[in-house]
Amino acid sequence: PASELLARILKERRQKWEQDQLAAYAAKGKQPPKNWQSKYIEPAPPDTILPELPKGWCWATVEQLISYLRNGVSKKPSQTPPGHPILRINAVRSMSVNMEEVRYYDQPSEKVAGYFVEAGDLLFTRYNGSVDLLGVSGMVRDDAIPTLHPDKLIRVKTVLPELAPYVEIASNVGVSRKHMVGRARTTAGQTGISGADVREMPIPLCPIPEQQQIKELVEQQLTVIQKTDAQIASDLTRAA
Repeated sequence: PASELLARILKERRQKWEQDQLAAYAAKGKQPPKNWQSKYIEPAPPDTILPELPKGWCWATVEQLISYLRNGVSKKPSQTPPGHPILRINAVRSMSVNMEEVRYYDQPSEKVAGYFVEAGDLLFTRYNGSVDLLGVSGMVRDDAIPTLHPDKLIRVKTVLPELAPYVEIASNVGVSRKHMVGRARTTAGQTGISGADVREMPIPLCPIPEQQQIKELVEQQLTVIQKTDAQIASDLTRAA
């Protein structure tokens, strides 16, 4: 059941945090201080009343399911090379990341080493003029060409890599999506959400086999939609 899956995720999340802390101390040539493990902050569960779920499911927050969340680089990119490819904000749409929608960021690799996206990363739109496109997420499926992500995209890594496709689906629909729309706020003419809003998003967690079935069903339907869109575009061209 999802409750046992969540317990496993939380255990692995803490282990990963401890490994990262030890590696950081080792890189600085330092020994961990006394009681260093007590600095770990346990991720909070959902703090609101949520709909009842099917048997074997449970509610979790995105924060409970991830080990990493970070905004991208903030310096303005160029329209043309030289530089590393960097995703445009419109590269991310619900359930997709277009790796060809890029600009260029001319900085040495060592200065931007932590901002290259990897297959399995989830990217959330942090700012957008349309609420319909704000806070939506897409999963990176192709990292063949090293590509950066900008400050207007939030990059997330799930504790278990196999969770990412399901979290991508769940975060774009239902209660999860309503949470994000409800957190949209306008500042200085820009509508945005924050990393905290992503962390607090409720996710209806189900067992891994059900996640895989849901993923397969969604992919089948998306294939049908894509074929239909292509046929409509062709018919419109013919009609014109």
